[in-house]
Amino acid sequence: MIRKTLLGLALLAAYGVHAATVTYDLSGTIEGGLLAGQTVSGQFSFDDANLDASTLELPLQSLNFSFAGSSFNLAGAAQGWPPTVSFNAGQLVGLNAYFETSSSGTPREVSLFDGLGIDTPYLTYVQGMDSSTATLSFAAAVPEPETYALMLAGLGLVGWMARRRKA
Repeated sequence: MIRKTLLGLALLAAYGVHAATVTYDLSGTIEGGLLAGQTVSGQFSFDDANLDASTLELPLQSLNFSFAGSSFNLAGAAQGWPPTVSFNAGQLVGLNAYFETSSSGTPREVSLFDGLGIDTPYLTYVQGMDSSTATLSFAAAVPEPETYALMLAGLGLVGWMARRRKA
């Protein structure tokens, strides 16, 4: 009876920890145009509680990046196109977000695309007659301390049950 209770508690704890905010770093370099060599860097986060192999998109919880002397965030995204993070078979493939700003009085469009179909997430900008892209890369998320604690607790529970079974 106690074994089933402990197993139930472990499963309940595992379910509660899975619903966590996951944060990634993004970076890239503009590959052409007047802004060639300029860097793109920032972070984004989303809640992976509902992520499975059939998930295509999840809403972003946060998005902050800088590019060509301007800062962009979730609140500044264009209306009508909610920023999302995209997946293919449960794997992160990119972001979708659109921003309209101006630089030196010239309208600028900055977009983040998931790269579905070309397998590479990228940023594109259009400013006046100039445009170019930057291939984006994402740094792997670092697990939260609670994840490690739960893993160690689970291993300890399995070890305790195995030892008790031998005795």
